[in-house]
Amino acid sequence: DHVGGDAPALSVEHMRGIFLHVVDEAEGRVDGAGLIKQQANAQIQEELAQTAFQINVKAILRSAVLCAILLAVLAAVVFALREVFRDTLQNELEVECRYGIPMLGSTYRPFPADKMSAHKGLDRLLDRWEGYSESLDAPLQYELAAAKLCRLTGGERRLLISGPVSEAQLQAVYEGIKPYLPPDFSLVMARNPMEQPEAMRETADAEILLIAGINDTRVRELDRLVSFLRLSKTRVLGAFIV
Repeated sequence: DHVGGDAPALSVEHMRGIFLHVVDEAEGRVDGAGLIKQQANAQIQEELAQTAFQINVKAILRSAVLCAILLAVLAAVVFALREVFRDTLQNELEVECRYGIPMLGSTYRPFPADKMSAHKGLDRLLDRWEGYSESLDAPLQYELAAAKLCRLTGGERRLLISGPVSEAQLQAVYEGIKPYLPPDFSLVMARNPMEQPEAMRETADAEILLIAGINDTRVRELDRLVSFLRLSKTRVLGAFIV
């Protein structure tokens, strides 16, 4: 026994085994660290992808809201410009307020849904907001207008139906009102006196039932006609809207 002596020398093989063991342990630690790093990278990539997706969704929603707001503003501007620059009669109230002429009746109805262009569709929507209905009792409107005319006439008993509308529209009012007037009432129909000499001559000794069309009659034409009738002291009993 080597008591208190030097430790026995390690053999080369023994030292080699120890070295390889140490190397294996070091490689194991390195591999473990690499695996942890890969897992951490994968988790980071997944979180980044989720964050990018959330950002994209928010950006898309934000863009959609901004587009909707811009479209609404653009539609409002177009509508406002259209209303400012449109030159046709828009409603019955405009006749009463602009000219002080009483309304005697109306057979105006919004455009049928199956016969509309885009701009007529907008007119139809506005008409609904103003209370116009597609269902209308036209005979009742004609009868009421005839009764009002009998009360308003000044004794001439000669009535001229005229206005800046089509001949078909004038004819419809003429045929609608005539059956409800007394036999001694002389009813005459004529186109716009500002454009027809014969119609102008008819205004000389008659009272007028002014016919106008919503979204059809130009306000400038109506202005000219009403101004002339007042200047010539021709009495306008009322207006009928078609």
